[in-house]
Amino acid sequence: MKGPIGVTIPIISWQSVRVSMLLLLAVLLVANAGGKVDPETGRIRLLHIGDAFKQGNFAATFFFNDPRIEILPVPSEVAVIGTEETMRYYRLYLPRREEDLRTGYDVVCITGAFQYHLGKFKLWTRDSVIGEGMGFVMADDPASFGGTDWRGVNNNWCQTVLDVVMPVVCADDSQGWSQYYFRIDVAEPRHPLVAGVPWEEASWVSHNRVFEKQGSRVVARTRSHPPGRPALAYMDVGEGRSLAIVHDWGGRAAYAFSTIGGAWEWAPHVFSSFIYYSAKTEIPDPAMDMLVRERFSNYDSRRLLFLSIVEFADMFNANTNNLLRDLGKIDARRREVNSLYIDMELQAAIDEIEVLNSELQEKVDEAMKVKDRALLWIYVIEWCSVTGTMILAGYVLFSLMIRRRLYRDVSHTRLRV
Repeated sequence: MKGPIGVTIPIISWQSVRVSMLLLLAVLLVANAGGKVDPETGRIRLLHIGDAFKQGNFAATFFFNDPRIEILPVPSEVAVIGTEETMRYYRLYLPRREEDLRTGYDVVCITGAFQYHLGKFKLWTRDSVIGEGMGFVMADDPASFGGTDWRGVNNNWCQTVLDVVMPVVCADDSQGWSQYYFRIDVAEPRHPLVAGVPWEEASWVSHNRVFEKQGSRVVARTRSHPPGRPALAYMDVGEGRSLAIVHDWGGRAAYAFSTIGGAWEWAPHVFSSFIYYSAKTEIPDPAMDMLVRERFSNYDSRRLLFLSIVEFADMFNANTNNLLRDLGKIDARRREVNSLYIDMELQAAIDEIEVLNSELQEKVDEAMKVKDRALLWIYVIEWCSVTGTMILAGYVLFSLMIRRRLYRDVSHTRLRV
Protein backbone atom coordinates (compact mmCIF):
# COMPACT_ATOMS: atom_id res chain seq x y z
CA MET A 1 0.00 0.00 0.00
CA LYS A 2 1.34 3.42 -1.01
CA GLY A 3 0.79 6.61 0.89
CA PRO A 4 -0.17 9.98 -0.55
CA ILE A 5 3.43 10.87 -1.36
CA GLY A 6 4.41 7.51 -2.72
CA VAL A 7 5.80 6.04 0.53
CA THR A 8 4.96 2.39 1.06
CA ILE A 9 3.02 1.89 4.29
CA PRO A 10 2.97 -1.67 5.67
CA ILE A 11 -0.42 -3.07 6.50
CA ILE A 12 -0.47 -4.23 10.16
CA SER A 13 -3.06 -6.89 10.75
CA TRP A 14 -4.59 -7.80 14.12
CA GLN A 15 -3.05 -11.27 13.76
CA SER A 16 0.46 -9.83 13.51
CA VAL A 17 -0.18 -7.60 16.52
CA ARG A 18 -1.40 -10.59 18.50
CA VAL A 19 1.69 -12.63 17.58
CA SER A 20 3.95 -9.74 18.58
CA MET A 21 2.21 -9.41 21.90
CA LEU A 22 2.57 -13.12 22.57
CA LEU A 23 6.27 -12.98 21.70
CA LEU A 24 6.75 -10.03 24.03
CA LEU A 25 4.92 -11.88 26.80
CA ALA A 26 7.12 -14.94 26.23
CA VAL A 27 10.24 -12.81 26.48
CA LEU A 28 9.00 -11.28 29.72
CA LEU A 29 8.20 -14.71 31.17
CA VAL A 30 11.63 -16.02 30.26
CA ALA A 31 13.25 -12.96 31.79
CA ASN A 32 11.36 -13.61 35.03
CA ALA A 33 11.84 -17.39 34.98
CA GLY A 34 14.51 -17.26 37.63
CA GLY A 35 12.21 -15.55 40.10
CA LYS A 36 13.11 -12.77 42.49
CA VAL A 37 16.43 -13.63 44.13
CA ASP A 38 19.68 -11.95 45.06
CA PRO A 39 21.36 -11.27 41.69
CA GLU A 40 24.80 -11.94 43.14
CA THR A 41 24.24 -15.16 45.11
CA GLY A 42 21.01 -16.53 43.65
CA ARG A 43 19.59 -16.89 47.18
CA ILE A 44 16.13 -15.77 48.26
CA ARG A 45 16.45 -12.86 50.70
CA LEU A 46 13.70 -13.47 53.23
CA LEU A 47 12.52 -10.84 55.70
CA HIS A 48 10.73 -12.88 58.37
CA ILE A 49 8.64 -10.83 60.80
CA GLY A 50 6.94 -12.30 63.85
CA ASP A 51 7.78 -15.72 65.27
CA ALA A 52 11.13 -15.82 63.47
CA PHE A 53 12.95 -17.71 66.21
CA LYS A 54 15.87 -20.05 65.62
CA GLN A 55 14.89 -22.42 68.37
CA GLY A 56 12.55 -25.24 69.23
CA ASN A 57 10.34 -26.20 66.34
CA PHE A 58 9.60 -22.83 64.80
CA ALA A 59 9.37 -22.92 61.03
CA ALA A 60 12.15 -20.33 60.81
CA THR A 61 14.66 -23.02 61.85
CA PHE A 62 14.20 -24.61 58.42
CA PHE A 63 14.94 -21.31 56.67
CA PHE A 64 18.15 -20.79 58.63
CA ASN A 65 19.38 -24.20 57.42
CA ASP A 66 18.33 -23.82 53.78
CA PRO A 67 21.16 -22.97 51.34
CA ARG A 68 18.70 -21.25 48.98
CA ILE A 69 17.36 -18.89 51.64
CA GLU A 70 19.12 -15.97 53.30
CA ILE A 71 16.93 -15.03 56.23
CA LEU A 72 16.85 -11.80 58.19
CA PRO A 73 14.73 -12.57 61.27
CA VAL A 74 12.78 -9.85 63.03
CA PRO A 75 11.46 -11.70 66.13
CA SER A 76 8.42 -9.73 67.18
CA GLU A 77 5.88 -12.07 68.71
CA VAL A 78 4.62 -10.13 71.70
CA ALA A 79 3.47 -13.27 73.49
CA VAL A 80 7.08 -14.51 73.54
CA ILE A 81 9.27 -11.41 74.03
CA GLY A 82 6.87 -8.64 75.12
CA THR A 83 5.86 -5.36 73.50
CA GLU A 84 8.92 -3.34 74.51
CA GLU A 85 11.38 -5.85 73.06
CA THR A 86 9.21 -6.22 69.94
CA MET A 87 9.32 -2.50 69.19
CA ARG A 88 13.07 -2.45 69.78
CA TYR A 89 13.58 -5.18 67.17
CA TYR A 90 11.44 -3.24 64.70
CA ARG A 91 13.60 -0.17 65.17
CA LEU A 92 16.79 -2.19 64.74
CA TYR A 93 15.98 -4.52 61.87
CA LEU A 94 13.09 -3.30 59.73
CA PRO A 95 14.11 -1.42 56.57
CA ARG A 96 14.19 2.31 57.17
CA ARG A 97 13.31 3.28 53.60
CA GLU A 98 11.03 1.82 50.94
CA GLU A 99 14.02 1.60 48.62
CA ASP A 100 15.82 -0.64 51.14
CA LEU A 101 12.88 -3.03 51.13
CA ARG A 102 12.50 -3.13 47.36
CA THR A 103 16.15 -3.71 46.59
CA GLY A 104 17.24 -5.69 49.62
CA TYR A 105 14.59 -8.41 49.95
CA ASP A 106 12.75 -10.90 47.77
CA VAL A 107 10.08 -12.23 50.14
CA VAL A 108 8.35 -10.76 53.20
CA CYS A 109 6.86 -13.32 55.59
CA ILE A 110 4.59 -12.17 58.42
CA THR A 111 3.24 -14.44 61.14
CA GLY A 112 2.70 -13.67 64.80
CA ALA A 113 2.94 -9.87 64.38
CA PHE A 114 0.45 -7.06 65.04
CA GLN A 115 -0.46 -5.00 61.98
CA TYR A 116 -0.83 -1.74 63.93
CA HIS A 117 2.86 -1.95 64.91
CA LEU A 118 4.11 -1.88 61.31
CA GLY A 119 2.80 1.49 60.13
CA LYS A 120 3.98 2.55 56.69
CA PHE A 121 5.93 -0.71 56.29
CA LYS A 122 2.63 -2.31 55.21
CA LEU A 123 2.31 0.22 52.38
CA TRP A 124 5.90 -0.38 51.30
CA THR A 125 5.25 -4.13 51.25
CA ARG A 126 2.11 -3.78 49.14
CA ASP A 127 3.82 -1.56 46.58
CA SER A 128 6.90 -3.82 46.45
CA VAL A 129 4.78 -6.88 45.75
CA ILE A 130 2.75 -5.19 43.04
CA GLY A 131 5.50 -3.14 41.39
CA GLU A 132 8.75 -4.97 42.13
CA GLY A 133 7.73 -8.63 42.05
CA MET A 134 8.41 -9.29 45.72
CA GLY A 135 6.79 -12.32 47.35
CA PHE A 136 4.48 -12.09 50.34
CA VAL A 137 3.68 -14.91 52.77
CA MET A 138 1.31 -15.00 55.72
CA ALA A 139 0.94 -18.08 57.93
CA ASP A 140 -1.55 -18.69 60.70
CA ASP A 141 -1.23 -17.36 64.22
CA PRO A 142 -3.84 -15.98 66.65
CA ALA A 143 -2.93 -12.52 65.28
CA SER A 144 -2.82 -13.48 61.58
CA PHE A 145 -5.45 -12.98 58.89
CA GLY A 146 -8.60 -11.82 60.74
CA GLY A 147 -7.30 -12.53 64.23
CA THR A 148 -6.91 -10.42 67.33
CA ASP A 149 -4.00 -9.38 69.49
CA TRP A 150 -3.41 -10.86 72.94
CA ARG A 151 -5.74 -8.28 74.50
CA GLY A 152 -8.61 -9.13 72.16
CA VAL A 153 -8.08 -6.03 70.01
CA ASN A 154 -8.91 -6.36 66.31
CA ASN A 155 -5.87 -7.23 64.20
CA ASN A 156 -7.55 -7.93 60.87
CA TRP A 157 -4.93 -7.72 58.12
CA CYS A 158 -7.60 -7.50 55.42
CA GLN A 159 -8.63 -4.14 56.85
CA THR A 160 -5.21 -2.70 55.99
CA VAL A 161 -3.52 -1.69 52.74
CA LEU A 162 -2.22 -5.27 52.48
CA ASP A 163 -5.72 -6.48 51.62
CA VAL A 164 -4.88 -5.91 47.95
CA VAL A 165 -2.19 -8.58 48.03
CA MET A 166 -3.83 -10.99 50.48
CA PRO A 167 -4.78 -14.20 48.59
CA VAL A 168 -7.72 -14.91 50.92
CA VAL A 169 -10.60 -13.03 52.50
CA CYS A 170 -10.14 -12.65 56.25
CA ALA A 171 -13.10 -13.39 58.49
CA ASP A 172 -13.89 -10.56 60.87
CA ASP A 173 -15.57 -12.55 63.64
CA SER A 174 -12.66 -14.60 64.94
CA GLN A 175 -12.49 -13.38 68.52
CA GLY A 176 -14.33 -16.39 69.90
CA TRP A 177 -12.38 -18.95 67.92
CA SER A 178 -9.75 -21.25 69.37
CA GLN A 179 -7.15 -23.38 67.64
CA TYR A 180 -8.41 -26.43 65.85
CA TYR A 181 -6.84 -29.43 64.12
CA PHE A 182 -7.88 -30.66 60.71
CA ARG A 183 -6.79 -32.67 57.69
CA ILE A 184 -6.64 -31.22 54.20
CA ASP A 185 -7.98 -32.23 50.82
CA VAL A 186 -5.57 -31.39 48.03
CA ALA A 187 -7.48 -29.50 45.34
CA GLU A 188 -4.67 -29.54 42.74
CA PRO A 189 -2.59 -32.73 43.21
CA ARG A 190 -0.15 -31.82 40.42
CA HIS A 191 0.58 -28.35 41.70
CA PRO A 192 4.29 -27.97 42.65
CA LEU A 193 3.32 -26.75 46.14
CA VAL A 194 1.79 -30.12 47.04
CA ALA A 195 2.91 -32.67 44.43
CA GLY A 196 4.95 -35.62 45.68
CA VAL A 197 4.27 -34.97 49.38
CA PRO A 198 2.28 -37.49 51.50
CA TRP A 199 -0.29 -35.00 52.80
CA GLU A 200 -2.43 -37.80 54.19
CA GLU A 201 0.15 -38.00 57.00
CA ALA A 202 -0.17 -34.33 57.90
CA SER A 203 -2.40 -32.86 60.59
CA TRP A 204 -2.78 -29.08 60.35
CA VAL A 205 -3.55 -26.68 63.18
CA SER A 206 -4.79 -23.09 63.00
CA HIS A 207 -6.64 -20.37 64.88
CA ASN A 208 -8.32 -18.65 61.92
CA ARG A 209 -10.83 -19.38 59.21
CA VAL A 210 -10.50 -17.67 55.86
CA PHE A 211 -12.60 -17.46 52.71
CA GLU A 212 -11.73 -17.88 49.07
CA LYS A 213 -10.84 -14.69 47.21
CA GLN A 214 -11.66 -13.96 43.60
CA GLY A 215 -8.54 -14.18 41.45
CA SER A 216 -6.68 -16.54 43.79
CA ARG A 217 -6.04 -20.27 43.47
CA VAL A 218 -6.80 -22.64 46.31
CA VAL A 219 -4.37 -25.55 46.29
CA ALA A 220 -5.69 -27.30 49.43
CA ARG A 221 -8.87 -27.04 51.51
CA THR A 222 -9.84 -27.96 55.05
CA ARG A 223 -11.54 -31.32 55.44
CA SER A 224 -13.28 -30.26 58.66
CA HIS A 225 -13.73 -27.43 61.20
CA PRO A 226 -15.36 -26.34 58.86
CA PRO A 227 -14.91 -28.24 55.57
CA GLY A 228 -14.07 -26.61 52.27
CA ARG A 229 -12.25 -23.53 53.55
CA PRO A 230 -8.90 -22.55 51.95
CA ALA A 231 -5.92 -24.06 53.77
CA LEU A 232 -3.28 -23.20 51.16
CA ALA A 233 -3.90 -20.49 48.57
CA TYR A 234 -1.90 -18.08 46.45
CA MET A 235 -2.45 -15.17 44.07
CA ASP A 236 -0.35 -13.48 41.43
CA VAL A 237 -0.86 -9.77 41.94
CA GLY A 238 0.94 -7.21 39.82
CA GLU A 239 4.53 -8.41 39.37
CA GLY A 240 4.59 -10.42 42.60
CA ARG A 241 2.98 -13.39 44.27
CA SER A 242 1.34 -13.81 47.67
CA LEU A 243 0.79 -17.02 49.60
CA ALA A 244 -1.50 -17.85 52.53
CA ILE A 245 -0.86 -20.90 54.71
CA VAL A 246 -3.62 -21.45 57.26
CA HIS A 247 -1.36 -23.47 59.53
CA ASP A 248 0.23 -22.21 62.73
CA TRP A 249 3.97 -22.55 62.23
CA GLY A 250 5.03 -21.27 65.62
CA GLY A 251 6.83 -23.50 68.12
CA ARG A 252 4.80 -26.57 67.18
CA ALA A 253 4.92 -26.09 63.42
CA ALA A 254 6.39 -29.37 62.22
CA TYR A 255 4.99 -31.31 65.19
CA ALA A 256 1.46 -30.29 64.29
CA PHE A 257 2.09 -31.70 60.83
CA SER A 258 3.07 -35.02 62.40
CA THR A 259 0.74 -37.80 63.52
CA ILE A 260 3.33 -39.72 65.52
CA GLY A 261 4.41 -37.10 68.04
CA GLY A 262 7.74 -36.24 66.42
CA ALA A 263 8.67 -33.67 63.80
CA TRP A 264 7.31 -34.50 60.36
CA GLU A 265 10.19 -35.57 58.12
CA TRP A 266 8.76 -33.68 55.14
CA ALA A 267 8.50 -30.40 57.05
CA PRO A 268 11.85 -28.89 55.88
CA HIS A 269 10.91 -29.40 52.23
CA VAL A 270 7.34 -28.19 52.70
CA PHE A 271 8.14 -24.98 54.56
CA SER A 272 10.98 -24.03 52.21
CA SER A 273 8.72 -24.70 49.22
CA PHE A 274 6.34 -22.01 50.48
CA ILE A 275 9.16 -19.47 50.32
CA TYR A 276 10.43 -20.71 46.95
CA TYR A 277 7.03 -20.45 45.34
CA SER A 278 6.28 -16.98 46.66
CA ALA A 279 9.59 -15.84 45.14
CA LYS A 280 8.62 -17.53 41.83
CA THR A 281 11.59 -19.87 41.91
CA GLU A 282 11.71 -23.55 41.11
CA ILE A 283 10.54 -26.07 43.70
CA PRO A 284 12.79 -29.15 43.60
CA ASP A 285 11.57 -32.71 43.28
CA PRO A 286 10.45 -33.66 46.82
CA ALA A 287 12.18 -37.06 46.96
CA MET A 288 15.49 -35.71 45.66
CA ASP A 289 15.22 -32.66 47.88
CA MET A 290 14.68 -34.83 50.96
CA LEU A 291 17.74 -36.89 50.04
CA VAL A 292 19.94 -33.80 49.67
CA ARG A 293 18.70 -32.36 52.96
CA GLU A 294 19.43 -35.63 54.73
CA ARG A 295 23.02 -35.57 53.45
CA PHE A 296 23.37 -31.92 54.46
CA SER A 297 22.10 -32.79 57.94
CA ASN A 298 24.63 -35.63 58.20
CA TYR A 299 27.41 -33.22 57.26
CA ASP A 300 26.32 -30.67 59.84
CA SER A 301 26.15 -33.35 62.56
CA ARG A 302 29.63 -34.65 61.74
CA ARG A 303 31.00 -31.13 61.65
CA LEU A 304 29.56 -30.40 65.07
CA LEU A 305 31.04 -33.63 66.43
CA PHE A 306 34.43 -32.74 64.91
CA LEU A 307 34.45 -29.29 66.49
CA SER A 308 33.43 -30.72 69.86
CA ILE A 309 36.34 -33.17 69.81
CA VAL A 310 38.79 -30.45 68.74
CA GLU A 311 37.56 -28.12 71.47
CA PHE A 312 37.98 -30.86 74.06
CA ALA A 313 41.50 -31.65 72.83
CA ASP A 314 42.41 -27.95 72.97
CA MET A 315 41.70 -27.99 76.69
CA PHE A 316 44.72 -30.27 77.07
CA ASN A 317 46.98 -28.17 74.80
CA ALA A 318 46.77 -30.56 71.85
CA ASN A 319 47.96 -29.18 68.50
CA THR A 320 44.79 -28.95 66.40
CA ASN A 321 45.91 -26.35 63.85
CA ASN A 322 46.18 -28.86 61.00
CA LEU A 323 42.73 -30.26 61.78
CA LEU A 324 41.12 -26.83 61.67
CA ARG A 325 42.96 -25.97 58.47
CA ASP A 326 41.63 -29.14 56.82
CA LEU A 327 38.12 -28.36 58.02
CA GLY A 328 38.36 -24.93 56.39
CA LYS A 329 39.15 -26.58 53.06
CA ILE A 330 36.22 -28.98 53.40
CA ASP A 331 33.87 -26.12 54.33
CA ALA A 332 34.96 -24.23 51.21
CA ARG A 333 33.94 -27.20 49.09
CA ARG A 334 30.68 -27.43 51.03
CA ARG A 335 29.89 -23.90 49.91
CA GLU A 336 30.35 -25.09 46.33
CA VAL A 337 27.81 -27.83 47.03
CA ASN A 338 25.43 -25.15 48.25
CA SER A 339 25.86 -23.43 44.88
CA LEU A 340 24.94 -26.68 43.14
CA TYR A 341 21.80 -26.88 45.26
CA ILE A 342 20.89 -23.27 44.51
CA ASP A 343 21.24 -24.05 40.78
CA MET A 344 18.98 -27.12 41.29
CA GLU A 345 21.71 -29.56 40.26
CA LEU A 346 20.50 -31.97 42.92
CA GLN A 347 22.24 -35.15 41.78
CA ALA A 348 25.60 -33.38 41.54
CA ALA A 349 25.01 -31.95 45.02
CA ILE A 350 24.26 -35.42 46.40
CA ASP A 351 27.39 -36.93 44.84
CA GLU A 352 29.65 -34.16 46.14
CA ILE A 353 28.20 -34.04 49.65
CA GLU A 354 28.70 -37.81 49.93
CA VAL A 355 32.40 -37.31 49.23
CA LEU A 356 32.61 -34.52 51.79
CA ASN A 357 30.82 -36.62 54.40
CA SER A 358 33.36 -39.39 53.88
CA GLU A 359 36.29 -36.99 54.17
CA LEU A 360 34.81 -35.31 57.22
CA GLN A 361 34.38 -38.70 58.91
CA GLU A 362 38.10 -39.32 58.34
CA LYS A 363 38.85 -36.00 60.03
CA VAL A 364 36.63 -36.99 62.94
CA ASP A 365 38.65 -40.20 63.34
CA GLU A 366 41.88 -38.20 63.12
CA ALA A 367 40.63 -35.75 65.73
CA MET A 368 39.86 -38.67 68.03
CA LYS A 369 43.47 -39.85 67.70
CA VAL A 370 44.80 -36.37 68.50
CA LYS A 371 42.54 -36.26 71.52
CA ASP A 372 43.69 -39.69 72.66
CA ARG A 373 47.37 -38.69 72.34
CA ALA A 374 46.71 -35.56 74.38
CA LEU A 375 44.96 -37.59 77.04
CA LEU A 376 47.74 -40.22 77.12
CA TRP A 377 49.96 -37.88 79.11
CA ILE A 378 47.07 -37.15 81.43
CA TYR A 379 46.70 -40.87 82.02
CA VAL A 380 50.48 -41.28 82.60
CA ILE A 381 50.64 -38.37 85.05
CA GLU A 382 47.56 -39.65 86.85
CA TRP A 383 49.04 -43.16 87.07
CA CYS A 384 52.33 -41.81 88.40
CA SER A 385 50.56 -39.63 90.96
CA VAL A 386 48.37 -42.46 92.20
CA THR A 387 51.24 -44.95 92.24
CA GLY A 388 53.62 -42.54 94.00
CA THR A 389 51.00 -41.70 96.61
CA MET A 390 50.36 -45.37 97.18
CA ILE A 391 54.09 -46.12 97.65
CA LEU A 392 54.54 -43.22 100.08
CA ALA A 393 51.47 -44.21 102.04
CA GLY A 394 52.71 -47.80 102.18
CA TYR A 395 56.13 -46.74 103.43
CA VAL A 396 54.60 -44.58 106.17
CA LEU A 397 52.30 -47.40 107.17
CA PHE A 398 55.19 -49.86 107.26
CA SER A 399 57.32 -47.51 109.37
CA LEU A 400 54.65 -46.67 111.92
CA MET A 401 52.71 -49.89 112.25
CA ILE A 402 54.93 -52.79 111.26
CA ARG A 403 58.53 -51.89 112.10
CA ARG A 404 57.61 -50.83 115.64
CA ARG A 405 57.16 -54.53 116.50
CA LEU A 406 60.97 -54.89 116.46
CA TYR A 407 61.28 -52.77 119.56
CA ARG A 408 60.51 -54.08 123.07
CA ASP A 409 58.56 -51.96 125.48
CA VAL A 410 60.34 -51.11 128.77
CA SER A 411 58.81 -50.00 132.02
CA HIS A 412 61.65 -47.61 133.00
CA THR A 413 65.21 -46.60 132.11
CA ARG A 414 68.36 -46.52 134.26
CA LEU A 415 70.05 -43.22 134.65
CA ARG A 416 73.81 -43.38 134.57
CA VAL A 417 76.05 -40.65 135.84
